[in-house]
Amino acid sequence: MSGLFRIMNISGSGLLAEAKRMEVISHNIANANTISEDGVPYTRKYATFKDVYELTKDGSVGAGIEHTGVFNDDTPYTRVYDPESPFADQDGYVLMPNVDIMTEMTELLITNRSYSSNATAFDTSKQLYKKALEIGK
Repeated sequence: MSGLFRIMNISGSGLLAEAKRMEVISHNIANANTISEDGVPYTRKYATFKDVYELTKDGSVGAGIEHTGVFNDDTPYTRVYDPESPFADQDGYVLMPNVDIMTEMTELLITNRSYSSNATAFDTSKQLYKKALEIGK
């Protein structure tokens, strides 16, 4: 695969990865105070990825990133004192989701910047490819 197409594939896979990460973060934020009907708090999720390599005559080169799954965070739930809640234990504490809004917002900001960077790289490589085609005319 040519260098320009490789750049576009890497940037495109980065866009897909960051979009998936944004989806998971958004789901966490939306469920930051969710407790199921049976009293089980929402468990924070996180997305995982792996590097993808392509074997060439010169060896192995980076070819992008691939989504490998969404997993539960094993951080302990937060205990909040709310004796009026139907989910309160005998001491008046309720288990709340292990979602920290500040962490999620920071992750969202980082993910948004990474998404923008991948979009810029993709657009730049597309423009370079168009210029290369114009030179060939």
